[in-house]
Amino acid sequence: LTLKLKPQDSLILSELINCINDKIKDIELEISYKSTITCFDSDLIINLISSQKNLEKFHYKDDSGNLFIYPIILKLRDHSHSIKSLTLEQSCSIDVDLFSSFENFYNLQELSFKNFNFEGNHDLFSNIKFPKLKSLSFDDIKSRNQQYMAYVSEPIMNFIQNHSTNLNHLSMNVLDVIMKDTFKTISQ
Repeated sequence: LTLKLKPQDSLILSELINCINDKIKDIELEISYKSTITCFDSDLIINLISSQKNLEKFHYKDDSGNLFIYPIILKLRDHSHSIKSLTLEQSCSIDVDLFSSFENFYNLQELSFKNFNFEGNHDLFSNIKFPKLKSLSFDDIKSRNQQYMAYVSEPIMNFIQNHSTNLNHLSMNVLDVIMKDTFKTISQ
């Protein structure tokens, strides 16, 4: 199921949820700002996620300016047993603490973050492990906190190293960060 939504499409999404209850394994949502109506109900997205039993792929892109990513990540925990591919894209700052919600995603094979500014306790990245992870992307991200102001944080490097034995694909496009010794660190 692929949906490119504008805020005025919320009624369509509401009706769609009733029709597709428990039948969708792949969801790709793109929420656009290209509308004069600025109100979009995040509960509809949460209900769409909740109404599925075995969600395997979730791709979320939001350029609407609304910050729906927090409740979405929390709701995706209900699918930690089934999600294999997760892509999250939204231009915003996000606290790394939120990613502790991913610790039980044992079947996750593809993980992609795009346009995030990671803030907070980066050490949490070191504790998250996905035993089946094959593809990892950090694209157009900023990774900063007081301890790691100019470099890709060591915990993010540790996160990559912890998954290096299974990774077939690694993409890093990190903004405003000096990539000092990054590839040397990853390859160790």
